[in-house]
Amino acid sequence: MTELVHLQVDSGMATITLDSPDNRNALSAQLMSEFATHLESASSNPAVRSVVVAHTSSTFCAGADLSGTSESGPSSSGPERDMA
Repeated sequence: MTELVHLQVDSGMATITLDSPDNRNALSAQLMSEFATHLESASSNPAVRSVVVAHTSSTFCAGADLSGTSESGPSSSGPERDMA
């Protein structure tokens, strides 16, 4: 599986880069998991004084990736559906 988020630490600055240009860095489960992992790594590194979130494509982040919600999201019936 291709890594969608990268972490680089240099001179006290951690740069977390979103790298999923095919879907405009939409927040998929994989991207959010990798982002959280890298953020935790930066947070626990005593050398890191700041964190920058960057991107590789022309769009920083398109928002939530809804393509996988039917598999892991709420069912198509019930109160959640009625409120939408």
